[in-house]
Amino acid sequence: MENRGHEIKLQSRVVNTRNTIINLIFNGASNKGKLKKISNSLRAYNDRVNEHYNSNQGGNDVQSTPLLRYVEGGSLTGIYAMRSLGIDPATGKELYMRRDGSTTFKWDPAENVLVGDTEPSMSGSFGLSAYWKGFTLDTYFMYEWGGQRYNQTLRTTIEMADILNSNCDRRVLSDRWIKPGDIARFRDIKRLQLGDAPHVASGAELQLPQHVEPLRWATSSNAT
Repeated sequence: MENRGHEIKLQSRVVNTRNTIINLIFNGASNKGKLKKISNSLRAYNDRVNEHYNSNQGGNDVQSTPLLRYVEGGSLTGIYAMRSLGIDPATGKELYMRRDGSTTFKWDPAENVLVGDTEPSMSGSFGLSAYWKGFTLDTYFMYEWGGQRYNQTLRTTIEMADILNSNCDRRVLSDRWIKPGDIARFRDIKRLQLGDAPHVASGAELQLPQHVEPLRWATSSNAT
């Protein structure tokens, strides 16, 4: 494992009188980690992750979150996914891109690539320290700049929504593909219709998507 980074710390006294002292403080750090080489045991772990996804063990709750992978040249905070090209207007199915650039409607964990990283470009804190006639005040704020986050809420309340047993986002109905030619953000609602797959609820069966596609839910995380 190789880590490289930078740190910065700035402090300035902007007011300095007999009764008042004010100091401004800023610090930040950045770090990039890279796996130089992975062992055979870690390669075997990656294979077990793929087998886990393909076997559907654990149901939707387990598969709705991307699992850790070890990739040479990658980091421990990387987000790996099969690239998505969006919803096919003709069929309502999601179209994916393989590593070689070809397309398919079938999600395959073996085709996952690095699509983001949760490690921020920079993180740190800033604030001030003030003194006035015997009173002191210290305030500090944390910040992060850059990096991505997996949008778990969008995944569980829309793409893998359990419409019979759980609350759902209204976009389950409003933003899904309905008929050929529709330009939609989410796939065919028919995947959630009764009688299609082995998820028993109230005496009926409910079809829920059975794969993970974290690429479409990796969003920027610039926040204070």
